[in-house]
Amino acid sequence: MRKRGLGTSLWVLPIAVSAFAAAQLPTPPAKARFVDSYSGVPIICEVDTDMFPTEWRTREINALAAPLHPGQIERSIEITRRALRKYPRRVLKTNLLKIYIARKISFYGLEFGGTNSVDRVFMSNDGILRGYTEEYIERMFHHEFSSILLRNYPNQLNRREWDAANPPGFRYSGDGVQALRDRADSTAYEEAMHRRGFLCQYAMSSFEEDFNTIAEGLFSGGAAFWSAVDRHPQLRRKTRVAIAFYSKLDGTFTESRFRSFAL
Repeated sequence: MRKRGLGTSLWVLPIAVSAFAAAQLPTPPAKARFVDSYSGVPIICEVDTDMFPTEWRTREINALAAPLHPGQIERSIEITRRALRKYPRRVLKTNLLKIYIARKISFYGLEFGGTNSVDRVFMSNDGILRGYTEEYIERMFHHEFSSILLRNYPNQLNRREWDAANPPGFRYSGDGVQALRDRADSTAYEEAMHRRGFLCQYAMSSFEEDFNTIAEGLFSGGAAFWSAVDRHPQLRRKTRVAIAFYSKLDGTFTESRFRSFAL
């Protein structure tokens, strides 16, 4: 379920989650100081009044952001550009308008690592000591961008084949927000989950989150992802469906190319 345009894909933090007190979004400066771009996609490391859609500013959603620490700006941009280089320019230009990076973002009174809107990705980075490693931040981007692509090209994914890879009678529990509230939000790879066709606990919350975790694995899951896929038939089945989806967006997205990202 999507709440008033708020993407259901909400990347959870690798640390304990808590609501944070954030001041009202400041008035944007006359000229943005912390903006970069890749293939025409702005990477904005500032908090401004226009970063969130208007419908996210309701009392219920209450979208808030805290400014990125100046010491994390260059690092955030470098990691994001590395993630963007894995996509053809056409895919980015057609589907992604802006990327915002803040120190913290929150919705519904809960703190999240990232989310997405119709054509924007929102990410947070509170430093390595808080768990925001290069790997974590890059995976966060792929996770959120995959939601935008899934919404834009729903007919390109074989949902029947995907569902057939789930255990008999399985039903997703709800969505990412509910999983966070229920503390059923671990993104750690688990062998017990793999045997059931999921990468992690969080993947069981919704079809979208399940797809997100496979997508981020394809782009940045490394050897651990491919080891799990190669050992578990249900995961392999979902991965093939995801690869077929991406290959319809651009022919360069092949299994061999995705595997090369792990080298």
